[in-house]
Amino acid sequence: MFLVARLITGFGIGALVGLVPLYQSEVSPTHLRGFLVGLHGFMICIGYTSASWIGVGFYFVQGNLSQWRGPLGFPILFPLVLLCALPFVPESPRWLLTRSRKDAALKAFRKVHDSGVKVMNAEHEVAVQEEFRLLAAQTAQEMKNHVPLKDFFLVPSLRKRCLVGFATMFAAQGTFTLVINNYGPILHAGLGFDTVKQLLIQAGWISVCPGGNLINAFIVDRFGRV
Repeated sequence: MFLVARLITGFGIGALVGLVPLYQSEVSPTHLRGFLVGLHGFMICIGYTSASWIGVGFYFVQGNLSQWRGPLGFPILFPLVLLCALPFVPESPRWLLTRSRKDAALKAFRKVHDSGVKVMNAEHEVAVQEEFRLLAAQTAQEMKNHVPLKDFFLVPSLRKRCLVGFATMFAAQGTFTLVINNYGPILHAGLGFDTVKQLLIQAGWISVCPGGNLINAFIVDRFGRV
């Protein structure tokens, strides 16, 4: 049952890790795009940190079943909140444009760009209309010049972009951060620490992660993506 559950949740988190930053980049105002997409990584780290400290806390709970069922039960709450909030989340304007639903796309685009604006004036309306016009033109051009998946491997310029993207992601994961996170207690046990210290070291290590991601989210719009 545990292995099947891991398989199902693996598909879910795999979809979220790819779709959430894509969705955020499509609906975010230009001046906040880097910050909002950066919050994706920050919230992932919040999840890792919460899971670590929940694990520490439940280690001291009496009863063998409670020790492992509690930490597995907590993660059910957050997807339920996400599920309940989905009806209130605007659809991606770019996706609506690809389905020839221009009016719905403009409505969704306006909903996002009007949020947080204190004064609705003619200048803001012109800016929204102009940015939406550019988005619609770009989407139409992308649909016109549709690129089959095989071309990303056969066309040199596209293949280069794929390789750069793959290599960058591989280099980031090649720091073995997930290995340290997932196998930290085993590594610490090999160094002679007892169980409580293993869990505390692991939780303390991952607790640094949200701060680093939050700093990145704040500065990425000012200093560039690279």
